[in-house]
Amino acid sequence: MRKDMGFYVAADIASVYNAYLKALSSEPFGRTCKEEPYHTISFPLNFSFEYNMCGGSCRIFLMPHEGGTAVDIRFQTVQDDNVLYDKYAADLHALLAEIIHVSPVCATFNTDDFSKPENRVTELAPTVKTPEPEEEVSPTPTEEAAEPADSEEVADPDTACFCTECGAQLKENARFCTECGALVAGARLCKNCNSPAGDDDLFCENCGEKL
Repeated sequence: MRKDMGFYVAADIASVYNAYLKALSSEPFGRTCKEEPYHTISFPLNFSFEYNMCGGSCRIFLMPHEGGTAVDIRFQTVQDDNVLYDKYAADLHALLAEIIHVSPVCATFNTDDFSKPENRVTELAPTVKTPEPEEEVSPTPTEEAAEPADSEEVADPDTACFCTECGAQLKENARFCTECGALVAGARLCKNCNSPAGDDDLFCENCGEKL
């Protein structure tokens, strides 16, 4: 299930982006994130009794807005009933406020605006000086030509599977995406405890519920 929450932070986008990364790496979250400076932060969600979550993924989108930063926190959860989205965001923003000393406020934005090219702020590449041309040296007869490196294996587009949420290539028989934590389309979960189940399993190996 998808849930979007909008916020405005009265600080520059680089400071807000780095503050989210620091807050997410701290307790109680302890998340390792996939980064796209300074636009998107992606990470999987834990199975959590505190927030009543049965797993899934979260993506935080940022764009400049009126001298500050607009934020869209997008939850993609396995189930939607009684998930404590507000508490999750409040706990995360309490840590963020300690880092940049600015508290996010609720705001409403068009979520499509975050994907527009003109609103995407990316990290600037460092300036590289052009090297002075070097004098060409002819190879000696004893020098051997370097062997070409093995080409990197490319996934067969006819057989490879990809995550419908983030586009990452999925491992064979995967139940969840290893990049964003989203449930793989068609994957089976136990209706009692939400544990992953094999296609041929008749009973859940975690709780014994009939599948």
